Amino acid sequence: SEVFYETARRSPGAFTRKREMPLPSIIMFMINSVCRSTSVELHKFFSRLSKVKVGITKQAFSFARGFLNWKVFIKLNDLFIEDYYEEDYITDKGYIVLACDGTGLELPTANEIIQDFGCASNQLGPSARPTGTSSVLYDVNNEIIINGILERYAYDEKELLLRHIEKVNQISSLGGKKIIFLLDRNYTSMELLVKMTESGIKFIVRSRRSYMQETETAGRHPKYDRVRKVFISKDMKKKKPELKKYAEETADYLNLRFVAQKFKDGETGIFITNLENHVFEREEIASLYGKRWKIETHFRHQKETCGMENFACRTTLRLRQEYYCRTVTVNFTALFAEEAQKKLDEAVKTGKIQSKYKLKINKNVAYGIVKDYLPAFILSNSADKIEEFLIKEIFRHRVCVINDRYFERIFHIRKRKHNIIYR
Repeated sequence: SEVFYETARRSPGAFTRKREMPLPSIIMFMINSVCRSTSVELHKFFSRLSKVKVGITKQAFSFARGFLNWKVFIKLNDLFIEDYYEEDYITDKGYIVLACDGTGLELPTANEIIQDFGCASNQLGPSARPTGTSSVLYDVNNEIIINGILERYAYDEKELLLRHIEKVNQISSLGGKKIIFLLDRNYTSMELLVKMTESGIKFIVRSRRSYMQETETAGRHPKYDRVRKVFISKDMKKKKPELKKYAEETADYLNLRFVAQKFKDGETGIFITNLENHVFEREEIASLYGKRWKIETHFRHQKETCGMENFACRTTLRLRQEYYCRTVTVNFTALFAEEAQKKLDEAVKTGKIQSKYKLKINKNVAYGIVKDYLPAFILSNSADKIEEFLIKEIFRHRVCVINDRYFERIFHIRKRKHNIIYR
């Protein structure tokens, strides 16, 4: 539509002429998740899509994408989310469970990117490699990215969470639905707790024991579960003027529930929530928070399988294009994998497939299968046949789920895996 073209253009005259690679083809090619040589990917793209040889060079493609507004991929993902939550989706007691967290991304070493995103630093000084902060709001049950944000290194994660909350409020299909945010200890902030409360969002935030008096008390009792009125002090209102209006309406108090639960390793987890105890009991609060780990495995999936750090660009514009277009690709893959999972669950239920363990679709293989056929699926008149083919292919690749496995986290220095000069 013309409205969509206006979103995609960086200037009024962009994408107005008839080209061999028009705007839809440029967008589809980027959603195809270019991870190998650009020339090879262009050849594969046009061979699979049109079955004819089209002479588009990587230089011509690079020139054309210079006119593309990276926000068009955010618009595409918003349209995806709007549609997704109009139909069936997985919840916990009617709540959509969203986890938010941030991760660092290695970026291409180019002067513009270094200037715009900055470099990590330690006691020895700044690194020569630029680093970005990727903040993601992730549906842990449906494995869908609600919103992704790419900002410069060491950007305030709490500020990014406020932008995620704003995005949730803008998505009409999420309006009126019950939502829970799962947040780690980096998000313990009265400003965030008040903002989520005002937005009608429930939350479970893990807290440090030393955060406030109530968390100190909860840390001494592994079965602690109390609702307390937390005082909003003058100092808080002075530092965060946003709290002043809320404090005036609630007599300077915020009702919070403090929960403690002992883990298998002996550590006591302390959680701050606004979920009522008749809806989620103490043990259920800790169990629900455990699903936050899925966003950590999602980051690994993005980097290792989807090549989220494998950028082929030297400018900020192209970097943001590649980051946000891969969000769309990951979500489409999750959609096909979900349908294949339903088919797999039905096969296990009817006894067509027998296994000692629970089975799930291999997401890594699913991504590799889906990404090459996405352009044909979206642009083709026979999308139903392609969908059936993709679900059938993904269904064949499954892995066992072994519960109660525990591995100690080992931190190590990663070497750069991707080098732009080979692209």
